[in-house]
Amino acid sequence: MKLAVLRLASFGPFSEVELDFSGGEPALHVVFGPNEAGKSTALRAISDLLFGIPERTRDAHTHAALRIGARLIAQDGREIDIARRKGRKNTLLDASGDPLPEEVLLPFLGGVGAQGFKLGFGLDAARLRQGAEALLAGDGAVGQILFDAATGGASVERVMGELRRQADELFKPRAKNPRINAAIAEYKAAKDKLRDRVHLPEAWERQQAALARARAERAELEGAQGELGRERLKLERAKLALPQLARHREARVALEALGPVPVLDRGAREERERLSTQLAEVRSALAQLEPRITDLKQRSGQVVVPAALVEIDAARIFELSQRLGSQRKARADLPKVRAQLDEQTRQAEAIAARLGADVAEAKQRFRLTTAQSARIQELCTQQPADPGELQAEVEARAARHAAAQERVAELPPGEDTSELARVVEGARKLESAAERRGEHERALAKIAQKAGRLLASHAPYVGDLAGVLSLALPPEETIDRFAEEHQTLAREREQVAQEQRDVAQRTRDAVEALETLVRQAEVPTLEELAHARARRDAGWHIVKQGLLGGAVDKDARAFDPERALPDAFEDAQTRADTVADRLRREATDVARRAQLEAERSRLDVEREELEARAAAQQSAAADFERRWHAAWKASGLTPLTPTEMRGFAKRHAELCELAERHAEIAAERDALTREEAERVAELSALLGAGGSLAELIRRAELRLEQALEVDRERERRAQAQQAAAEELSTARQRAERQRAEREEWRRSFGDAVAPLGFSADSSPREVLAVLSEARDLFAKLEQAESEGARIAGIERDAREFEADVHALVATAAPELAELPPEAAADRLVAAHREALTARDAQEQRARELSEKEDELGALRAREQGLSAALAELCRRAGAGSLDELREMEERAEQRAKLLEERQGIERALTEASDGLTVAELERELAGVSRDDAKLRLPEIERELEELDEKREALLGHIATLEQALLRFESTEGEEAALELEAKAAAVQADVERWVRLHLATAVLSREIERYRQENQGPVLERASAIYSRLTHGRYVGLTAEVGSGDRVVLHARRADEKPVELDGLSDGARDQLYLALRLATLERHAQTAEPLPLVLDDVLASFDEERTAAALSVLADVAQTTQVLLFTHHAHLVEQAKSVLGKAQLRVHELRRTGPGPELRASS
Repeated sequence: MKLAVLRLASFGPFSEVELDFSGGEPALHVVFGPNEAGKSTALRAISDLLFGIPERTRDAHTHAALRIGARLIAQDGREIDIARRKGRKNTLLDASGDPLPEEVLLPFLGGVGAQGFKLGFGLDAARLRQGAEALLAGDGAVGQILFDAATGGASVERVMGELRRQADELFKPRAKNPRINAAIAEYKAAKDKLRDRVHLPEAWERQQAALARARAERAELEGAQGELGRERLKLERAKLALPQLARHREARVALEALGPVPVLDRGAREERERLSTQLAEVRSALAQLEPRITDLKQRSGQVVVPAALVEIDAARIFELSQRLGSQRKARADLPKVRAQLDEQTRQAEAIAARLGADVAEAKQRFRLTTAQSARIQELCTQQPADPGELQAEVEARAARHAAAQERVAELPPGEDTSELARVVEGARKLESAAERRGEHERALAKIAQKAGRLLASHAPYVGDLAGVLSLALPPEETIDRFAEEHQTLAREREQVAQEQRDVAQRTRDAVEALETLVRQAEVPTLEELAHARARRDAGWHIVKQGLLGGAVDKDARAFDPERALPDAFEDAQTRADTVADRLRREATDVARRAQLEAERSRLDVEREELEARAAAQQSAAADFERRWHAAWKASGLTPLTPTEMRGFAKRHAELCELAERHAEIAAERDALTREEAERVAELSALLGAGGSLAELIRRAELRLEQALEVDRERERRAQAQQAAAEELSTARQRAERQRAEREEWRRSFGDAVAPLGFSADSSPREVLAVLSEARDLFAKLEQAESEGARIAGIERDAREFEADVHALVATAAPELAELPPEAAADRLVAAHREALTARDAQEQRARELSEKEDELGALRAREQGLSAALAELCRRAGAGSLDELREMEERAEQRAKLLEERQGIERALTEASDGLTVAELERELAGVSRDDAKLRLPEIERELEELDEKREALLGHIATLEQALLRFESTEGEEAALELEAKAAAVQADVERWVRLHLATAVLSREIERYRQENQGPVLERASAIYSRLTHGRYVGLTAEVGSGDRVVLHARRADEKPVELDGLSDGARDQLYLALRLATLERHAQTAEPLPLVLDDVLASFDEERTAAALSVLADVAQTTQVLLFTHHAHLVEQAKSVLGKAQLRVHELRRTGPGPELRASS
């Protein structure tokens, strides 16, 4: 997609500004705007156009709502014209202002979002430097470098480091403080606690009995509270209801006193009042209308209308009025017109006299056609100049031509400066030698600083940077193998030690638990039970033998020497039963004791095995130390641990690379110094003077400029000589043409003025004067004829007006016949107007009289109807008159009010008494007074408060008994199990987050590797070509090599094919490298998706002139496939772009202010 046109209709400081990026072949577009010219605003406008204007924007416009527009062209040729306004919905518009769905932009954006466009297709100087620094942060890993270049976002190394940091805060294998480690320790402790707890039986009968007594006491208290509550409710009801009952009795008495009241229709009183009011209004209207009718009849008989005047056509009277005005104006103008006629005639005679003839003769002699008059005027104004003037000009041109020839001859001969120019051209390439030497010195200092830091922590080695190259270290694989073996031995040693600690602790716990169990009670064993049962069975055998008649004395004495056989057998039987009963009752303690004894035996065996393993590990460790020191014998170093020596080997390799890089940079610096000295010697020989390279270049350029100025001056003087020769030739040709033109004019002029009596030699000025007088003469004669015609017309109109007036007067007003025509016409018009007015007034009165008479009849009918309606109301109510009807209405209204009041009291009593009727309430409150209620209620409140206090105390006691009973019923084992479950739940959330962090790190690493495998070849190949051009061949490409840890690492390759690590590059070279990677990535994207414009904001601000020229050339090439918009406020960059690129490769657009205000304009 390309931006063909960007329209900033009203955005920030812009009003109706248009940037046209269309037309011609693809080129680099440079948008130049000085400071405060709106360059940054135009950059933001592109993103806001494509993805929406933020609700909070700093680009608010002062005159209108924000509006941006553009014409976009997709890669397949599709075009769309859009506009964007600020808002929350329907902000994307088409060319006519109608809303468009955001989906129409998807084919043009290729799936790229706002953040992706900002990071992937926008770049400024700050982000260029951040990207270059990110190259170092990733230690040159190719996958991370390519991924950073593609996303344009934060360093992937920083993101992965943050993920690892958050994961380590949660868990580390050998640590104690991380949250998961601490939670696991607490979980183990809870698990041990659960294992050690036993279930203890408890008696709870006393608690049950005490609880039953407390609950019975609570029921007794609540019964007393209920009785007092009911009494309080009755008394409170009495306080509220007794006044209402009194009012109810008063209403009942008033209704009985009112007696029987006739029932009137609903709304009867309102109907009577309405009819009475309407009847009064009708009678008032009748009293006003009858005098008005009488007056109208009297006035109609007093008016007389002249019929003859009324019958005259109004249009005829109007015409007469108009003609009367015209007649008066014409009569007033007639003397003036006659005077004007006399004056025109006099002036015509005077002009004819000046022409030497009378009026009649002049009319014949000087009358010309329009064409003749125009031809004469044209010839008089086109008289050619005198040829003598041009001849003087020819002579002056000849003198200037001779002077120009002399100026050319005065100049010295030209000087051959080609050798000096060649040497200066070569020396200019070394103008940045000081800067490059500075870069070399800074690079050497940086290497020395870094080497110093590494050497300071490079134990066990003690020496300088040069000495590291002579050390003979074991191979990296050997160190890694020893490190892995050392870590394995350490892990095994730590594992055995930890197991020993665990066995010792568990043995102590088992012994302590067994001793505690024995101290608490003597727990029988299965062996004791077996022994007791065997003695019982032996006794029974002897008893059985005795019962069968056998001899048992000897066996009985052996069984129990002290007691008789029955007593001894009974005791043995009792003891066996007792042991068996105890084993059943104390099964848990028995099992626990057996378990503890078995655990102690097993732990003793495990401890002996661990001691044997520990001894074997000590022997393996001694053998490892011997072999490890033997591996380092050739280096002469006493090695530290394998882990430390692995870091030592890595630092050693880095120090070796630094030493080699130090030597290379020093050699480059020395070669640059030698080359500079050679150029100084060459320039000194050519100029014959010494000095620094910069001073010699300035002197040589001055000499070249002086020689060039002499050549330019010779060219200018030669051009001036050629121009003088051409002007001389032109002057001679003009003089010849003028002589021919003058002869042709004389002939034409003589033919044209002959009718006036002039010849070819006559003066054009004299001819023009006579021609002017002739025009004035004919103009005066035409005006005189016009005035004469006007006088005749006025006199004719006067005669016709007089005849018409006499005719009208004779018909309609004979009394006006003796007056003059104008006066008679004036009087006739006025009389006609008065007659019409009188006729209209008479007709109006007749219409009004008819209307009033109709109204009078209607009012009288209305009066009769209303009187009949009132009589009907009295009849229905049984009243003899209206006064009696009004009295009946008042009594009915009084009764209705009493009934409504009684009903309201009854409703209030029903609500206050929980639904009791008035009669029930009166029976309930019989014998109760408000005074008794007021005295008793405070006593009830005090009694209830005392009962509440007793009840609250009793409830607390009941709760204590119930809680104690629950504690008796629970077990410590259950509490320990709950604690264990809580510890497991606490660690679960942290474990899940730790797993997500590790998964995120693994997924990101895998995605980086996948992106590297897919893009390393094409992107690095293209980036190598771009980087070589950006660095002018100092670096010929980029290579990916396998480094430590099997990581693929990026190196820059110098012209001598030596690889350079990224930290060995200068800051400027790293900036160029990041720019090359970004451009190669964008070109790769354009091959597989819709290309988007690359928007650069002063990205070359930190580049020197040489790097800027190379970058401009590369950007122009990239612009052939991807649109490139370079915004800048540096005028020198625009000039450099014009000098580096051809017209076909560059388009320059300028943002500029049009005045002191904020509004801006654009030009291309």
